[in-house]
Amino acid sequence: MTSRVVVTNASGRVLNGSADLWTWLGCVAPVTDELRWDDIRARAPDDITFGVSLLDDGTTAHVLLRDERGLAHENALLRETLDAVDAAIVLYDGDLRFVLGNRGYHKAFPHLPPDCELVGLTYPEVLMMSIRAGSYADRRAVTDTEAFVAERTAAIGRRQNTVRNEFNESSNTWWQVRVAWTESDIRVALRVDITPIKRLEAELVSSQRVKTVGQISSGVAHHFNNLLTVIHSNLEMMLAGGLPPSLAVRARRALAGTEQGGRLTQQLLTFAQRDISWPQRIDPACFLSGIRDLLQGALGPESALELELDTSGCEIDADPAKFEAAMMNLVLNARDAIGARPEGANGPGCVSIRAICDRSAGACVITVTDNGVGMTAEIAAEAFEPFFSTKAPGVASGLGLSQVQGFATGALGSCRVHSAPEQGCTVELRLPLVDKAAAT
Repeated sequence: MTSRVVVTNASGRVLNGSADLWTWLGCVAPVTDELRWDDIRARAPDDITFGVSLLDDGTTAHVLLRDERGLAHENALLRETLDAVDAAIVLYDGDLRFVLGNRGYHKAFPHLPPDCELVGLTYPEVLMMSIRAGSYADRRAVTDTEAFVAERTAAIGRRQNTVRNEFNESSNTWWQVRVAWTESDIRVALRVDITPIKRLEAELVSSQRVKTVGQISSGVAHHFNNLLTVIHSNLEMMLAGGLPPSLAVRARRALAGTEQGGRLTQQLLTFAQRDISWPQRIDPACFLSGIRDLLQGALGPESALELELDTSGCEIDADPAKFEAAMMNLVLNARDAIGARPEGANGPGCVSIRAICDRSAGACVITVTDNGVGMTAEIAAEAFEPFFSTKAPGVASGLGLSQVQGFATGALGSCRVHSAPEQGCTVELRLPLVDKAAAT
């Protein structure tokens, strides 16, 4: 048991008392010129018991008793609660001296020693430990350490409740830091990892940008397709009417150009998901086997095409023409990635197409894997962006993978890419299976 003493006069006005009474009670003293015993008793926590002793001079000595075993239990419960919070929490007292940090705090700052060594250290001292360890996000912490520490300490000294976001370049993470001051002058800082939220925000922005580009592309493609139709019809009429050989050659080249332009507009419309789709029930294994020669021709004789098809009678709903175009685009991309390998690359080029039924997920999984140059994480993140291409300007439209994604999305599926430099590339399509029971 520990105790504190308060002496009052006959009317209850406080005459004297233990200097650390309010700290010991864990509460803030009332702002008043005349402190009364009733004020103290009202603010005392529930674990305090009271004793009274009448003194010879007519004053009263009030003894406040606390069972430290109960206090230790409360402290243990508080520590357990703070450690269970999925965030970093640190407390400093009114003199900016370290009080405690929860488990999340020491996980976020593993370079710091345990609490028993930190208790009593000032905020600048603890901050310097983080700066020396290179874990602090702000560049000024390194370029002008002394001024940075002084600035941060002065800001904290103003005792304002604040909210700020920090980006840590070394770990590529975002943190939100919330600071609040309690009534007993304790600074509580809560640090939460908001990286998933920031990534979701970036994906939403990217999705909106793609949607906008798709709307623009759709309008342009429709107008462009109308112009191509006029040009194509006139060229066919000129050829049918008879042209000198030299002009006929040029007209056929122009006709081939309009056909290529038509395919490009079709890719734009597929990306924008504005073209007409004619889905059919397709057995992926049979379909891929049927276009094997076409895919091998696109890949070229220098590389091998391997098919591993085990869909066991599974069926999907998809537009056959778009399915074929998607597989063709994937094989052409694989061909270019293999062709970009440096001279002396180990082994011949190879593209593997695998199709399996994942009945537990209700999807047909189709993967196209090559042993080409691969992609960095940055390039892979932009691979499906419309008009994005690593090839020289004018060589490619940058719509190949966009068309693949448009096909997958239109079939209510998804598309992902897995790649690393010099490790090849795998594009995975997941297309929902047909519910045969519902279909019948």
